[in-house]
Amino acid sequence: MKIAVVIPTFERTKKLGRCLDALYNSSYKNFEVFVYADGDDVSTLVYCLVYDFSRGIKPTNCEVNHKQISVIGSWNKFFKEHINESWDAVLWLCDDTKIYPNALELAVNSMKEHFPNLDGIIGFTQTCPTKKKFVYKPYGQILIGKKFVERFKDVNYQVCCPFYTFFWQDYELWQYATSLNKFYHCEEAKLIHYHPGYLIIEKDKTHEIVRGDSLKKDKIIHKEREKRNLIWGKSWESIEDYDKKTR
Repeated sequence: MKIAVVIPTFERTKKLGRCLDALYNSSYKNFEVFVYADGDDVSTLVYCLVYDFSRGIKPTNCEVNHKQISVIGSWNKFFKEHINESWDAVLWLCDDTKIYPNALELAVNSMKEHFPNLDGIIGFTQTCPTKKKFVYKPYGQILIGKKFVERFKDVNYQVCCPFYTFFWQDYELWQYATSLNKFYHCEEAKLIHYHPGYLIIEKDKTHEIVRGDSLKKDKIIHKEREKRNLIWGKSWESIEDYDKKTR
C-alpha cells in the first residue's frame, strides 16, 4: 500500500524537521511526502531541499502556496491535484506532530483489515507530552483511503469542508465517516502532538494567526452549521444555501 503523507506548514521549519525525522524513521517505508508551504513561504522550500540533500533521501515534494490557503486549503489542494496518481491512502499530519516508529505500519495494517477496498478512515491516538493520560480526539490526524476520497468527486475532491479555515473540518469528516461506519480508531497507532495549549514552549507567531480571528470565525461557522445539522459529505451545502432552500 503506497501512502502519500501531506503536511501543511507555514514558517515552522524546526517543527517540520521533527515531523519529517519521525516519518523517515518509520518501520513502514512505502510512502511519499508532500509539504505545502503556505503564504509564499519560500524558506520552507529551501529547508526541504537542504533536508533532503543532507540525508541523501528521495526529494520531498514541497510546493509553495503563493496565496494563504491555510491547512484546509492545502489538504484539499493535494486531493484535487493528485487524485489520479498511484497512491492508495493519504496520511494527513499537522507539522507539530511526531509519529511513533511503528504507527504508520499499524495504521496501514488496520486499513487492510477493516477497509480492504480503501473505503474508510483510520484514526491515530494522539498523545500529549506533558499529560501522560490525556489523549486528543482520534480524528485530528488520519489515514484516509482513496476509495473514500472518491466520494468527494462532485465537489472537486474537497475532502475538508471548505467553509472553514483551520478548525472543525476534521470533526465533520469524522461525523460523516462514522455515519457510514467507515471510521476506525487504531488505538495502537500513536503519535505525539506538541500542542501549544499544553506545551507553552511550542507557541510561536503562527498561533496568533490561527487562534485569533480564524478561530472565532470557524467557531461561529461550526455553531451555525451544527444548528442546521449540516455535515460535509452528507451534503455540500453552505449555511447560505441551506437558508435559501428553507425560506
